[in-house]
Amino acid sequence: MCAPLDAAPSDQELRVGDLARQSGLSVRQLRHRFTQELGLNPRAYLRWRRLRRTIASTAHGATLTEAAVESGFADGAHLCRVFQVQFGMAPSQALSSVRFAGSLD
Repeated sequence: MCAPLDAAPSDQELRVGDLARQSGLSVRQLRHRFTQELGLNPRAYLRWRRLRRTIASTAHGATLTEAAVESGFADGAHLCRVFQVQFGMAPSQALSSVRFAGSLD
């Protein structure tokens, strides 16, 4: 179930209903199976994927605003709000103290 989500361009993310139709499950069944298998619901997975893409883009030299838009956030402020909720700090604070050693893609 993750493969179509991961393959979709950031600006054209699949909706849960689309993924359910592709997998032959109802939306309710898909949400249940997804959560059972991964420990988080599809919406949380998509949010995590966008955050991961943002971090990878900044590791490759993009500004936070560029990375945010490339990753499917509306703008830099949207990224900051989501990042703050997810990690408890601003992205600039978190990313300024990180050295990227491996692949984040």
